[in-house]
Amino acid sequence: MKKIMNIFVLVAAAAMALASCQTQELEDPTPKEYEYIFEIGNADEEDTPETSATLGDTCVEWEEVDQIGVYTDGQNGVSYNRYGNVTLGSTVTFTISSYYALVAGDMVHCYYPYVKTNSQDPKTVELSIPTSQTEKNQMPMVSLPYAVTEALDEKTDSDKSSGEIKFANLGSVIEFHVYSTTAAYQSEKITSVTFNADQAIAGDFEFDLTAVNYSNEETLEISGYTEKSVVATLATPVAVPATRETAKVVKIVVAPGSYTGNVVVATDKAIYTYPITSAKNFQRSVVMPLGLNLRENVREALVASTATLSSE
Repeated sequence: MKKIMNIFVLVAAAAMALASCQTQELEDPTPKEYEYIFEIGNADEEDTPETSATLGDTCVEWEEVDQIGVYTDGQNGVSYNRYGNVTLGSTVTFTISSYYALVAGDMVHCYYPYVKTNSQDPKTVELSIPTSQTEKNQMPMVSLPYAVTEALDEKTDSDKSSGEIKFANLGSVIEFHVYSTTAAYQSEKITSVTFNADQAIAGDFEFDLTAVNYSNEETLEISGYTEKSVVATLATPVAVPATRETAKVVKIVVAPGSYTGNVVVATDKAIYTYPITSAKNFQRSVVMPLGLNLRENVREALVASTATLSSE
């Protein structure tokens, strides 16, 4: 099993207003920093990679540009929709700030990716499955609610852990294996793969972070999205491989569900359309592999455009 443990640091600031005896004017508050370190674990069975910021070969990868959204709710106050930047190293960390120190009984709720315009209520967080995806997909994730069990203000050593935040993927992954046993098509370059479904498979949706319970799959269900098509575009077009074993793998994130429709593979020379007449079931946090052999019976050659010159 390949497991990546991520850590984050929670920084809290406490403000103290000082009044002048002569002017009675308030001075700027002087913040105090609190650091909290958490490991990020898997909410699924131990042998199943559950956390995935981008869809790499292992489905467990983070990047420096990733941001994790955090809500804290406790006795000393609340900090709504703040974020932490991921930092790569021997361990993966991200730091966030909060206005209040955490004590026993406080709750921490996290989600990915961070959305600046999100609600200040962790029960109405806006997440999304993008309709336009790349090889670096952003899988929407939510954490199990974390209950603080002790005062954490003394745990400032970066080698100490204040607990474990467990994440769960909300989407399903389709893994298209694109190749061609037809020699004439192996000189073409794959540019994109599109999944057109008979019902909504992507788009924006609202989610209640406080209700997440991994033992109850219903709390991880999503709804409200409206888009029926998702396209994954390759940053660099790839030549069509000759066998299933050497196929180009293109991953697409969709909402869990059972769908019919079609799959369209675009190359620099043609469009290949594959109908899905029998519904296929795509489960949350499960990778579904589908083979796409580029053949003549599903191929439509692209028509080269021509420019008409005029002397007028």
